[in-house]
Amino acid sequence: MDTPKKRCEIDSVLDLLSLGFSKTETRKKLNLSPSAFSNHLRKLEDSGYIKRDGHFNLTVLESSYKHPRVTKNKLHNKKAISVLKKACAREIKVEVKLLPDMYPAGDERVIIRELLGVELQPGQLPLEANAVICNVETIKNIVWAIEDRRPVITKDVTVGGRLKNAKDGKIFFNVPIGTDFETLIEAAGGYYGHHGEIVAGGAFTGKSGSEKSRVTKTTGGVLVAMPFPNEKRKVGIIACECGAQEERLREIAAEMGAEVVAEKKCKRMIDDGRGRYRCELPGSCPGQAETVLYLKKQGAEVILTGTCQD
Repeated sequence: MDTPKKRCEIDSVLDLLSLGFSKTETRKKLNLSPSAFSNHLRKLEDSGYIKRDGHFNLTVLESSYKHPRVTKNKLHNKKAISVLKKACAREIKVEVKLLPDMYPAGDERVIIRELLGVELQPGQLPLEANAVICNVETIKNIVWAIEDRRPVITKDVTVGGRLKNAKDGKIFFNVPIGTDFETLIEAAGGYYGHHGEIVAGGAFTGKSGSEKSRVTKTTGGVLVAMPFPNEKRKVGIIACECGAQEERLREIAAEMGAEVVAEKKCKRMIDDGRGRYRCELPGSCPGQAETVLYLKKQGAEVILTGTCQD
């Protein structure tokens, strides 16, 4: 199996040759020995990129370059954007594109819509737009699995909220799966002031946890929230795929001491044909006046909502 260095050299050989550099120029630019360069050419021939007569296999090249790898980044991460653009400047098959600074910009259907201009319907997969969506941690785990035969035994976890050293969020890399939340909370300096619920996940779609909850393969964050306010007025619920669902909103209402008198889904929520309600246009919230009026008629005095832009 080729090492990462060899694979990088092979990709660079292909890139320079496809840009019109001769074999001699390519070998010298990459400072490769004649034997190493010959081995890399053989690999490209075996993979179908270069024909045995030395000419490019244009069909394979066009297929490879027609759908370049795209790295997406949110607009407010200016330092990360600068670093990525610099790192990718010489990579002709990698393009850095920016996403609007809104929730849920990380949703795969939003990414495809914003970057490729394809509107996937609820239930459709990225492959139907000729795309594969992977986050950085998934790619890292794929590399480890291929190169080191390493299973997923660690997780990157963002910890934030009412913690002394993580008020703006703190990322712990390669946390062993099975680590309890208490260990991460202590590593972030411990609590400050009064705190409320410990959330497993993020503010929008997280679930109630505790100090004894443990990191799993799907744990992305641990949020130590403020105490719940007391709410004695009657509550109406609006649920959305992008945020908390009815069950979670009822749980929050109960923690506040409130009575839920009516529930309604966001008007963009539709059945995907498999019995699951999905947002037909994630990241673009409609007005909820009609829904609010319905809840008011049912006796709701206040609204508890999980929609993405409210």
